[in-house]
Amino acid sequence: DLLPGIKYRVRIRAIDGEGNKGDYSDPIDIISGMGGGSRPSTAVAGLNVSGVTGGVEVTWNAKSGARGYEIYATIGNGSQADPDPTNKADLIYRGNAIKFVIQAKTGENVKVKVGWFDEFGWNSSTYASANGNAS
Repeated sequence: DLLPGIKYRVRIRAIDGEGNKGDYSDPIDIISGMGGGSRPSTAVAGLNVSGVTGGVEVTWNAKSGARGYEIYATIGNGSQADPDPTNKADLIYRGNAIKFVIQAKTGENVKVKVGWFDEFGWNSSTYASANGNAS
């Protein structure tokens, strides 16, 4: 599946009703999920990360106009890199909940960024950031 707001390089070719295939086009860059609207610019509010048995619980306030949320996270000893919303490997949740538990070992530090997307698939340009230690 393509994630909205992510840049992809693609080539296109036509296939007719009889299965005959045309040549591929030159590569072009596209940004997926941009069906309309404009990119949201405000972050979610009330982001909280608290240690729970086996990880951390991430909560935030529901955002008016949000169709869903994304959580990006890195887990380590506190000196790990901040989560990067342009790195699909850091994406650990995409859905419409406003509470999520990230599994981590006792004492591990979890850094998170939470963003939201609207009905057009536009991702927020501003992310709320927080971190906490697993219990």
